[in-house]
Amino acid sequence: MMKRQVLILLVLCAVAVSGCDFFRALAGRPLSADIQAKREKMEFALRQKEQRRLDSLDRVRKVESDSLAAVSRLSELSAVILEAGSLGGLAQDTAPGYSIVVGSFKNAANAEKLVNRIGEGYEVAVKAFKNGMYAVTLCESPSIVQLAADYENILNEKFCPSDVWILKN
Repeated sequence: MMKRQVLILLVLCAVAVSGCDFFRALAGRPLSADIQAKREKMEFALRQKEQRRLDSLDRVRKVESDSLAAVSRLSELSAVILEAGSLGGLAQDTAPGYSIVVGSFKNAANAEKLVNRIGEGYEVAVKAFKNGMYAVTLCESPSIVQLAADYENILNEKFCPSDVWILKN
């Protein structure tokens, strides 16, 4: 009887020494390896999320830096930037962005004459303002960076007046 008790005690000690995985397996719970794999998967997902956040911040910094450089270049070129709201607002809603204004007229027919004179090579539009004025615009862009490059090119065109300006929608 004593041998049997010693044997049972040895078996129980062996089970206890072998770790919690035995009891987890009996209870149908995840084993240590499963828990470790899940932990590694979660840590990997967190690292990926953090990397995406850092990448996003880098993109924002780049856009900000490029925009500041563009505004600085426009300032060097003495470019005038006017907001549509300061001019009474546009008659039709447009997407936020910028465009180069090469002429503004009280008469829509005069605006169309300028459009025809500009000809090929540029996407030209006539924008009506609530105050009755019509602006002939070129190079509409959501980006001030792209607009700054376009502005420099427009300054060298024969049709470009000395009072060219930039409209911010």
